[in-house]
Amino acid sequence: MAIYLIASESVVFRSFVRDALAHLSLTTVPTASSRILKEKLEQTTVHAIVADGRHTEAYEEFRKTLRDVQRNFPHVRIVVIGPEMEGLHIDVIAAPPLEEMSPEQRKTVLQKLESWIAPEGTPAAQKKTPQNRTAETEPAKRDEFPMNVTWPVTDLSTFVPKAIVMGSSTGGPAALERFFSAFRAPLNVPIFLCQHMPPDFTKQLANRIGQITGLPTEEGRTGMPVVPGRILVAPGDYHMTIRSAPKPDGSGEELSVHLDQRPQINSVRPAVDPLFETAAAIYGRSLLAVVLTGMGEDGKNGALAVRAAKGAVVIQDAASCTVFGMPRAVYEAQACDAYGTPEELGMLCMRLVGPLASRSFELGHRSSLTPKGPTK
Repeated sequence: MAIYLIASESVVFRSFVRDALAHLSLTTVPTASSRILKEKLEQTTVHAIVADGRHTEAYEEFRKTLRDVQRNFPHVRIVVIGPEMEGLHIDVIAAPPLEEMSPEQRKTVLQKLESWIAPEGTPAAQKKTPQNRTAETEPAKRDEFPMNVTWPVTDLSTFVPKAIVMGSSTGGPAALERFFSAFRAPLNVPIFLCQHMPPDFTKQLANRIGQITGLPTEEGRTGMPVVPGRILVAPGDYHMTIRSAPKPDGSGEELSVHLDQRPQINSVRPAVDPLFETAAAIYGRSLLAVVLTGMGEDGKNGALAVRAAKGAVVIQDAASCTVFGMPRAVYEAQACDAYGTPEELGMLCMRLVGPLASRSFELGHRSSLTPKGPTK
């Protein structure tokens, strides 16, 4: 059954659309904020979004979210009831505020809405291309996105990381299973993972990764010491960072995990950027960052910080991503050293930090993990 999201702060608007579509036997999910909208997109296969162009919690944030959806989920139809949104090429049903519509206007709006988003094969369905959408503004398909690293990169054949940080969002759990399928104990570095997920789901994710790898895996906790061979997952609704402090006996520094509930960063919490940035400040040229599939640009600034500290960054390639958003942002910022499928990236990490770290390892027939630009 097709899933529809109704994006509006107005309870009246959400009820209006839900009731209007009820006869089509569709599943409608009301959403009242950009955060909830993103969470639903990450957890559900969505057919269309019906958005209220007048009732939003913050116009700019809402418009940015819809732009991300349009760019990263080209199969999701977006219909706005109200005025056009600047900078977006989407279907618009021009109409006054709901409370000001006459019965005849409401009927007209509902007829247009039903004909535009009804599932294919139903009598109400019509093919429609927005007048203001052109071939130039259509988002490229994932497998049509050309990737070619031409900027200076780190030579991964000689790179020796002391820690790995990872970030993922939409499609992340499946990509992480593929990534970690290459792992074998023992592991000689810590791994820190930020997956955009609500509370409880991150605990389940940690359990699943532990089952796949056989490595100790759990949610991070404030004050938890950083030790090699353990995978720490940022818990839902908390930013996870790494801190360094002098040991009580003065013999050096000790690293620990810190959690906080600062405001959302990049519209999410946990966010990838603060994890990457704090890790880059501590590990410098000995840090490897991995950015997997996901919507939005979280991780881009963190990847830039890792590169600035002389660390290395690898990303999931366009063709294997569920949503080529986060990796694309890193790629377009020229902040990655190589790209590949989750399996290839997992094998790379095993070559660098796993039981086979001291042995010669062939990356495979794909050239994506072979640096194509001059080495830094």
